[in-house]
Amino acid sequence: FAVLTKGRKPGEFIARFDLDPYERSRLYVSTHILAHELSETAIRDALRRGHAFVAHDWLCDSTGFAFVARKGGSNVIMGDEVGSGKGLVLRAATPVKCSMKLFRDGKVVQIKDSNRLDFEVTTPGVYRLEAWLEIDGELRPWIYSNAIYVR
Repeated sequence: FAVLTKGRKPGEFIARFDLDPYERSRLYVSTHILAHELSETAIRDALRRGHAFVAHDWLCDSTGFAFVARKGGSNVIMGDEVGSGKGLVLRAATPVKCSMKLFRDGKVVQIKDSNRLDFEVTTPGVYRLEAWLEIDGELRPWIYSNAIYVR
């Protein structure tokens, strides 16, 4: 170390090593926006409403991911609010089998290894879902949903 620092001033760079340059790291995570059309107004509205999720698509394509609350014949999506009550079910689907972790108010309420999850809601709260993939014997985070608010 003394050889590298000899003749250098405090704060002067000795070496530069960039493990994740922006050109590569920007591809690590994608924000998926659930908008009705491809327009600035629709995209801004969807983001304002929380109609989005984040995915590490380099692990696996997340096309087909869904996280909804279903009550009777109607659905609400991530970012929306729904009233609690009998018959309210949270549903999640992923394009491949994974470890799904359902959270209520930040605490895990269900874990399921599947590509589908149904959860009958009996308690109001803020629900969100994470999907994890096993890669090389290790679970890796893949998808993070926005919340569905059950009041």
